[in-house]
Order: sequence, then C-alpha cells, then structure tokens
Amino acid sequence: MIEDAENTGPFTLIFDGPKGIFHVFYEKTFYTLQDRGGPAENVSLNFSSGYFKYRASNNFWIDQELIFENGALIIAQGGSSAIRSNPFIKLEEDGSLLTLWFFDLVGDKESVSGNGLATVTMESKNRREMIYPYVENTTITMYSYAPDAFEIYMRDLSGGNIYRNNDTITVWFENKTVRIIHSEMSIGFV
Repeated sequence: MIEDAENTGPFTLIFDGPKGIFHVFYEKTFYTLQDRGGPAENVSLNFSSGYFKYRASNNFWIDQELIFENGALIIAQGGSSAIRSNPFIKLEEDGSLLTLWFFDLVGDKESVSGNGLATVTMESKNRREMIYPYVENTTITMYSYAPDAFEIYMRDLSGGNIYRNNDTITVWFENKTVRIIHSEMSIGFV
C-alpha cells in the first residue's frame, strides 16, 4: 500500500448512489510520535491529518460509512467499525523497521456533500521522509474517527502494547528503526 501512495498520479474515486452522501473533512487530527533513546533522544513529532468518508444510505442494506483515514479503508456499520484495507503503519524487514506514513489532507473546501455521481481525485504531494535508527522506545498516540478498527489493527501490530481512552489510542514499540513519511494529499472534486 505504501508503494501505491508513492506513485503521485491522481487517484480517482467515483460514487454513484441514489441516497449516498460523500463528505471530505479537513479537520486537523493530531498524531504524536515520541522517541526516547538511540541517537535521537527525546524527540517529539506532531502530525495532523484529515479524513474522508462516504455515507451510503439506502433501503436494502444496513446504513454504512466507508472512511479513509491514514491509508486505511474502514467500513463502519451500526456503531462498530472494521479495517478493510490496512493503514500506512506497518512493520517491515522482519519487524525491525516501523514505517509510518502520515497524510495531511489539503484542498479548497472543508466538506462536500450531495446526491448523484461524484468524482473525487487525490494526489500525493510534498513528501518528506525522516529516519530514526535504533529507537529504544517509540510511542504513538493517535485520535481516530474509527477507534474500534484502529485498536484491533494496532494491538496486532504492536504485540499488545496498547492503551485506549475513548477515541484516543496509544501504542508503543521497542527497539525499532523508525521511518516516518509525511505527505500532503490534495483532494479535488468534479
């Protein structure tokens, strides 16, 4: 998935539903990464991100939302959520490299909604990459619009090193090289 995001050509989503509603929110959701130990001591990094979601309302199925948040495609139904496509947070190289890819959604509008055919284009821009070798303890605190789904994914990824308080999830990793990639995601509508 990260490899897909490295291709900066526009990514297009088309939604067509009689009662579907598409929303893009540019609220700043803050993610904090702190590392202690290794060559870079006591570094705290803050990243912000938005999300977008599609709410499908119809008479034949349960109302549901499709949410894109930090690379994850999440489906939410009836008060619970599940990740359908993994986020851009993963362990690589036999678990020794923790890669985190953060997106800051940018655009002219804070939200868009309506009925009918909608085309949404997304393009990754202004990529920055930071590497922190051999970090003794890495703590990630994130606020999520789909905390149930992220809690399950992050629990599995961290081996159970996780704490959740409502919509805020804190997870920690030990003795990893940390690679952080931060990109702006430009959103356009047709």
